[in-house]
Amino acid sequence: MVKLEDHYFSDGMRWTMLIILGALDIYLLFWVQAYVFVAIIAIAILFLFTTKYVTIIDTKNKVIKDLFIVLFIPSGQTFRYQVLKGIRIDKERITYNASHRARDRVADYFVYTGTLFYDKRKLELSSKSDYSWFGPEMKRLAAELQIPIKKSY
Repeated sequence: MVKLEDHYFSDGMRWTMLIILGALDIYLLFWVQAYVFVAIIAIAILFLFTTKYVTIIDTKNKVIKDLFIVLFIPSGQTFRYQVLKGIRIDKERITYNASHRARDRVADYFVYTGTLFYDKRKLELSSKSDYSWFGPEMKRLAAELQIPIKKSY
């Protein structure tokens, strides 16, 4: 059984919101004593850290589970397959003008997308602009599934 987990919110956003909401939580708990708001903020923090995409590939039973998990509650689909063909990595360049008041800047970055091909179907595994997590994770997945990786660039 091979598992790929990809958090919905970025690490930076999760930890920044934890600091901000945690400080607000402490303030509301000790100085205002607004317990209902403290509980709501605690649930919001839990929401940020538990929301993720999970893909589970069971090679023994030949089943792929594509799940979206929020607050530990999974929802998604289950697919049966006969043959895993491989993983393709696509690289797309994104460029646009970002204007802010008097400054014009050009945003220019790459987005990497990993797609699993099986039978005559495909399943998008992950899309990231940061290759430092994406590349090793796709290599690990391909090695555990014993399938080739093809780069389209």
